[in-house]
Amino acid sequence: MPYTTWPCEITGSPANPPLVLLHGFLGAGADWRAVTERLQERYWCIAPDLPGHGRNRPALPERPLTLRGLAGELRRSLQALGAGPAHVLGYSLGGRLALHLALACPGQVRALLLESASPGLENRRARAERRALDDRRAAELRAQGMAAFLETWYAMPLFATLRRHPAALQSLVHGRETNDPAWMARILADLSPGRQPALWKRLPGLRLPVLWLAGELDPAYAANLGRAAGLLPEVRTALAPYSGHNLHVEAPEWFYRQVSGFLAQVDAESTGL
Repeated sequence: MPYTTWPCEITGSPANPPLVLLHGFLGAGADWRAVTERLQERYWCIAPDLPGHGRNRPALPERPLTLRGLAGELRRSLQALGAGPAHVLGYSLGGRLALHLALACPGQVRALLLESASPGLENRRARAERRALDDRRAAELRAQGMAAFLETWYAMPLFATLRRHPAALQSLVHGRETNDPAWMARILADLSPGRQPALWKRLPGLRLPVLWLAGELDPAYAANLGRAAGLLPEVRTALAPYSGHNLHVEAPEWFYRQVSGFLAQVDAESTGL
């Protein structure tokens, strides 16, 4: 893609260890403000807008988007900012991108933190079904526009527990109404888990500390934790009680304790304290 530096929300001092926070589909770097406000005293917090999201809206590329390609663009953006090896936290789509970055550019990632993330689908039939589903969703989004799509999107079972927090959900939906339907449709189709290469077999090669979080009421993503624990050499996993897919919104205090405790341990071990 033609741009080299993604728009970012940046807080904290560059003298501190960099912490990169990657939002999910439809979101923006601003989604992480409640988290970065509590971490900016200890970390240089960098929350980019992923392509097509927030302020990052170049012309639609002619070639299909790929997570591997975006990982390369993200690495160049971080290098342009002067952010060396960083702690990288990713939610959902951002978690998938974080995994690709750690595997493709291991020198850029000091520790990996995953919230409701998937290494991909391995079953051929499941992949084909997901591609077809996301292509239909993309077509509906182009035809109906953002408002109708958001109503359908947040009615999915994946977000059932988020609907227990109506004020937070309303705020999320309001912030996402300004997204460009053409860009969001491209993200849905091009970056569908049905098109993402499955990364399970590559996980043992991740030789870095990993924190992997999921909600106990998000069964598909919760199931990933047990398998990941058997594959990753340095992984800590945790299930958020009574929570679904969006942990930093549904269980913010639990989420903060997990993230801050893990980062403190990684930093202490790296300095020998």
